Amino acid sequence: MSVSENKAIFRRIVEVFNARNFQALDDLLAPAFVDHNLGPTQRPGIQGIKDAWVQFTTTYPDVKLRLEDIVAEDDKLATRVTLTSPKLVLNRMEFFRVADGKLVELWGITRREKVGNGQDP
Repeated sequence: MSVSENKAIFRRIVEVFNARNFQALDDLLAPAFVDHNLGPTQRPGIQGIKDAWVQFTTTYPDVKLRLEDIVAEDDKLATRVTLTSPKLVLNRMEFFRVADGKLVELWGITRREKVGNGQDP
């Protein structure tokens, strides 16, 4: 796959998140997808991502994902995204490995911004 095709996969991820069309992840993530940053209760694999996204968007129903930057080389993607809602701002850096037109591995780090009075909701 070309670098531009790999970038398109992640742009589709952003669309899927914002539309809450989490079933579409089956077309974008490899069956053996590995998230190297699993949350304490997150299951591995695609279903773990779906479950985490459902829980997150239930807690923050108006959250939107915005792609700030994307860089690609060979089979790697680096992204900078912002998740925003009235009660939350998260900045996230993510690194992906792509194979056969799907995201295969994810590494990431998140920084939470203070919103409003700085109190967690």
